[in-house]
Amino acid sequence: MKAASITSPLVEELLSDPRRFKDEGRAYQLLEEYFAGTPVRTLRPLLRHEEPLVRHAAVWIASELGSQACELLDDIVPLAASEDRYQAYHALEVALVCGVGPRADQFLCIARGLESEDPVIRALSMRLMTKADRSQLEAASAGPTLLSEQGMRGLRWLASQESSRAEEIVVMLDSREAVLQRYGAIAMKRCRDASLTLTNRDAVAREPEIAKFLES
Repeated sequence: MKAASITSPLVEELLSDPRRFKDEGRAYQLLEEYFAGTPVRTLRPLLRHEEPLVRHAAVWIASELGSQACELLDDIVPLAASEDRYQAYHALEVALVCGVGPRADQFLCIARGLESEDPVIRALSMRLMTKADRSQLEAASAGPTLLSEQGMRGLRWLASQESSRAEEIVVMLDSREAVLQRYGAIAMKRCRDASLTLTNRDAVAREPEIAKFLES
């Protein structure tokens, strides 16, 4: 996709030689242009560009812009499902910040990250879900069923009051389903009951990924 309407010399550099642009760290300079007032909407054609390195630069910049990137949410959420770790990682970060209010349903893409085959994306999704507010969890759990049966069960559970009860968290941690164990660990992190950090160590120890998350 062409970006002829974007006239920044830095964008022209990005489009002409994406690899060199990346290697020289020029994305930081382009980010400064957006902080200085370049319209955020001009990132849209870059997010849709056919060249992955162009999308990398655009989605990273969007993740650094915080709530300023919310107008790009529809372009960014699809990248969260990408097999390209870099794109997915930064798209998920944007989804946490911008998937709020009337767009809270878009938080669902983070829940989908819990079922990713990529351990880095799973770990990020778990960390982001500990920061979610209840409205995001409720909106995501009420949306289209894009998760596995166990994933949807876990999300609905996390959005409920049951996920704040120690005995319920222990049940999830002791599940044979890895995704339910992840939801249990997220609930433990979200819970203010410090005694839970010592609960059910045997169940946690069976899943190194969960243990590492809880220790971080």
